[in-house]
Amino acid sequence: MHLATAVRMRSMTNLLSWNDIHSKLIEIEAPLSVSEYHGHLTGRHVGGYEISGATGMQIISELTAAAAPRLAEQEDYWRDHMKHFVQNFEAENYGFQPLLPDDDVPLEERLFGLANWCTGFLNGIGCALDASAAKVLLKDDETLADFTEITNIDFNASDTNDNESLYIELVEYVRLAVLNMHENLKESLAAERSKSEPLH
Repeated sequence: MHLATAVRMRSMTNLLSWNDIHSKLIEIEAPLSVSEYHGHLTGRHVGGYEISGATGMQIISELTAAAAPRLAEQEDYWRDHMKHFVQNFEAENYGFQPLLPDDDVPLEERLFGLANWCTGFLNGIGCALDASAAKVLLKDDETLADFTEITNIDFNASDTNDNESLYIELVEYVRLAVLNMHENLKESLAAERSKSEPLH
């Protein structure tokens, strides 16, 4: 691997790391967790929103409830963050991962993080798609119902091997479900846009 490539990958990792985003959210006094933030941004992206430029900055402003001057001071960071977020999500070999607490924290905290992530995703895709559009575009897709169940999961799980295995399976289900929904919606949204374009 070339040095420049390694530096670029490390930079991308830092911009998408739990600790980095956590510190930035604290700086701007955002009233939400890292997982909820990442889930919401992912939901917006899956729902067809452009997570970049002025549109992306507006989304982050609304999501974090940050004061405009404070967000403006960090605009370069957030623009780079959005670019790497999209690149990571769209990377080949399914590079996307829900941003959740590290594996060394207690299981109940990780379950709480997963529930927060799903809450953010549901809110994000709800902002991107109105109820009628979601019903049509996600017909026969039970993912949103499953995610709603995860938001109500029992956090008081003991750190047993069985519970750990179930948690890993749950995270992998969420990850693949989001990627699958993204692919399905891309086709559906493209078809909807082509219908609405005027004929020449």
